[in-house]
Formats: sequence, C-alpha cells, structure tokens
Amino acid sequence: MRPARRRWHVGDAINSSTDSAVLTITSINAATGQVGFSVQHQYLDDGLALGNNTTSDTSTIGVTVADDDTQSGSNSTTVVVHNVAPTVALNSVPNISENGVATLTGSYTDIGKLDAHTLTVDWGDPNNSVDSTFAVSAIQNASGTATLHVGDTFTSSTDSTRTDDYVDQCRYRASRFFGAAPVSRRRSGAGQQHDE
Repeated sequence: MRPARRRWHVGDAINSSTDSAVLTITSINAATGQVGFSVQHQYLDDGLALGNNTTSDTSTIGVTVADDDTQSGSNSTTVVVHNVAPTVALNSVPNISENGVATLTGSYTDIGKLDAHTLTVDWGDPNNSVDSTFAVSAIQNASGTATLHVGDTFTSSTDSTRTDDYVDQCRYRASRFFGAAPVSRRRSGAGQQHDE
C-alpha cells in the first residue's frame, strides 16, 4: 500500500532538494492532470566566467518530470542572458605643479560580479601618450567566494618603462565595493624644461 500523498494547492511552494530554488504551484487542472509551476534561477554571468568575449549568450533550460512508475517526460526552452556594460564615475583631480603627482580617484560599477575587468587610464599627457592599464580581478567566483579585496594592488601592464621625463607611480587600489581607488602619476621633469 502506498503512503498517503500530500494534496497540493495553487500557491504551494516546494523547496529544491539540490539548491536554493523554490518551485511555486501556479495552477492545477484535476480533469487533465496539468500542473502549472514557476521557478526562478539567477544567472551571475552571461556566459562561462571569466568571460567569453560575447555581449550575450543563450542558455538552454531543460525540464524533466518523472513519475513514481519510472516514466518521465522532458522539454526545453531557451533564455538569452545579456551582458551589462560597466559604468565609471570619477572625482575631480586637484591641480598640481610640474613634477607633482596627480591622483585620480573614482569607482566603476558592474552588476556582473563574475566579470574580470581591464581598467585603462588615458592621462591626456602631451609628453607621454602611454596609457596605464590594469587587469582587475572579478569581485567573486562562481561559488560566491570573494576574489577582490579592499587594499588589493594592481600594477600597470603598459607603462612600467619610463624616460627620465616622468616617474610613473601608477597603482590601482581596488575595493570590494569599488570605492575610492587612487591612481597616481608624477612628473619628474628631470633633464627637460616644461612650459605650462
């Protein structure tokens, strides 16, 4: 004899046995045996992290329903997950004298927490056109472990070699919440006169 079964009602919620998802019963047709349901899943990235060089990716969602008599049915649909572009906010940079250090602070925001980033600073320097470029880690990995921390330091990959005109002290200090992040450049002026 089979044990008594629970009677389901519209609005009842069922917790997933394998993750944190919750399935909600949205309709029941006792005459046909049709049961409507709704369940949600959060996509942390548009494709395989850390990035696959696409602006959107299509994921296939498959559903299998198995009864207690070893029979099952399956179907699938798709969802397009779009990448979201980062936004950048910069603070005013105080005026300096030649041979002084300009300190840039600001923040960037990207809802894609699994996205790693390349941060490029164009200093607009008429005597040195080399940008400062930093490879910055993602905020977290797919398991939710933080991979970017307050005080992390990243060295520029593009402007480590300098002439005697400039001593570049470029560093990007990242915050988990992308808070104040100073990047500095100092003008040395050694061996050359600059009129400003």
